Amino acid sequence: MNFYKIYAPLLLIGIVSSALASELFWGEANWNESNWQSSGNSDYLDTDNDRQFNIFDIDDDGDEVLDSEDAFPLDVTESVDTDGDGIGNNADNDDDDDGILDVADMYPLDPTRSGDMTFTVQNDTNGDGNADILWRNADDGRNWLWTMNGRSIVRSAGINVIADQAWQIVGRGDFDGDGKSDILWRNSNTGRNYIYLMDGFSIKQQGQLNYVVDSNWRVKQVADFDGDGKDDIFWRHGVRGDTWMYLMDGMSVKVSQANLRVADLNWEIVASGDVNGDDKADVVWRHKTSGDNYIWLMNGTTIANRYVLNRVASSDWTIAGAGDLNGDGTDDIIWRNQNDGRNWAYFMNGGQIQSSSLINTVSNLNWQIADISDLDGDGDVDLFWRQGQTAQSYIYLMDGFSIGSSGYSTTVNPNWKVQN
Repeated sequence: MNFYKIYAPLLLIGIVSSALASELFWGEANWNESNWQSSGNSDYLDTDNDRQFNIFDIDDDGDEVLDSEDAFPLDVTESVDTDGDGIGNNADNDDDDDGILDVADMYPLDPTRSGDMTFTVQNDTNGDGNADILWRNADDGRNWLWTMNGRSIVRSAGINVIADQAWQIVGRGDFDGDGKSDILWRNSNTGRNYIYLMDGFSIKQQGQLNYVVDSNWRVKQVADFDGDGKDDIFWRHGVRGDTWMYLMDGMSVKVSQANLRVADLNWEIVASGDVNGDDKADVVWRHKTSGDNYIWLMNGTTIANRYVLNRVASSDWTIAGAGDLNGDGTDDIIWRNQNDGRNWAYFMNGGQIQSSSLINTVSNLNWQIADISDLDGDGDVDLFWRQGQTAQSYIYLMDGFSIGSSGYSTTVNPNWKVQN
């Protein structure tokens, strides 16, 4: 068999084809590129102008995402379409199509988790995304609200008057899941518990929750312990040390269940917040003699895990509260030293201390942190201070460990007490 007779024509065709391809790639042939592009066949376009036809190019739009992995291989501005709606994530305002806009969704690419930030803004009475300051007058019983926008008071007005000082505000939380913080009352004489469902300055609904006659039962925390978007009520008995949980649904207790007894009353509940990022509030304890700090990771009425966090032996250090200082979706722990005035924070991650740092020092101990909530709606909690002697108010707008902005707010009579 004559090898050259059979294969020479094929070799010639290959050489000619290669030469033609080279001419087409490198613009050396006498052809009109616009004729190819106007044909409408994207295979013969060069979308990213890299001198390779799309049919040969593994990244047509030059966005450094391979066409095989690019939902929009001809669009350099888009490459991902999480919910498959034909709109790229950069242009889509709800990437996972869970009904929560990305700007308010802590998990914008996961349709099974929203962590809707509408509900993470504690103490937001009017639903504008900014926490508000609630006051009660210990003399005449007036209840008053400041709706806030950062350091500015948008509106200052009364809610109502409850002259009987046996009625005490024992918690604020969104009990009906409408994104607006409500008010929990307890009568120290009768044991009657009562709820205001709020809409700004208006009480949209009110009514009795129940009676807990034993006055040793005290509401210690109001937070969302089961992650349903509705805040719940955590109780502790001041003599026996029993703990109890109400899982709430508006004006009703949907689950009422005993929890562990902590008989050693040196253990005090000092804060609640989601310290492990599972969208469920947890309980922070501190032992006032040993200085041990202890965490209960909660899942509704169940303690999913409990453990010693660390030990801060000096009783000068007190936990002021918890809140998300750095906007990562996990609540952090805020401290104040009652001897030298240092203010400190733990950034939390997965229930453990990720980092720890000084915020600043306020040596005048008449200044105390009265409220920890997101006053400017940026996802980071802020600090509202009150001066015990002069009744001055001061605000830190926080950005992680740093104070982004600060300044005095309105001074009010010392009879007015911040409620949280």
